[in-house]
Amino acid sequence: MTASGQLATVGPMLRWTSVGCPEPYVEAVKARLAARGLLADADADGVAVEPQAADHTPDSAANVRRLMVVFCDGEQQWEALQHSVGEVGVVTIAVLPFLDLEGYVRALSLGVDGVVYADTSSIITADVIVAAAQGEVLLPSQAAQAMAKLAHRERPSTELDAVDLELLRALSEGTTVAQIAERLHYSERTVRRYLQNVYLRLGVRNRAEAITTAARLGLLD
Repeated sequence: MTASGQLATVGPMLRWTSVGCPEPYVEAVKARLAARGLLADADADGVAVEPQAADHTPDSAANVRRLMVVFCDGEQQWEALQHSVGEVGVVTIAVLPFLDLEGYVRALSLGVDGVVYADTSSIITADVIVAAAQGEVLLPSQAAQAMAKLAHRERPSTELDAVDLELLRALSEGTTVAQIAERLHYSERTVRRYLQNVYLRLGVRNRAEAITTAARLGLLD
């Protein structure tokens, strides 16, 4: 941390790309990154920003990473997020419409580099991005504490069958109920009934808790 409370900006230059982010949000976060000398350019709208840190070498491809920021307010955006995860040289950030534990768990289960919710200040959002580029994840205390509580739940006594496990894996991949129904050739109503049974067996209340518990118990391997 710096004296001002911001994370140090040691790391690669970032080339901005985004999906679904409101323009004022984009400009505010880009301004914070540019002020720290980390923004190589802005692919999202074609506006170039000159690097401001003399110790960076943006002409070196190895020192420039693509930053993909996805505003996850619909399944199309979630799909775009999933497609960007795992791409070489890409730092993927999920922006949630609000502070939502299920959204945090879903995004992190997909393998994103960082998660932030839309009402977070541009300063903290920039911190989340910087941390993600350095291989770290910053979480709001509320989300971190909720995940910690879920992680300490006892192992369920009821064993899960093959269908239950397949449903859990589908949930962890961010698959919707409609997509699961199509995959398993069930009606959506049947899938929802199966999911409720899985939640009861795991002792959880919703998708987010089910994914977290299943991951902790090694059921997604």
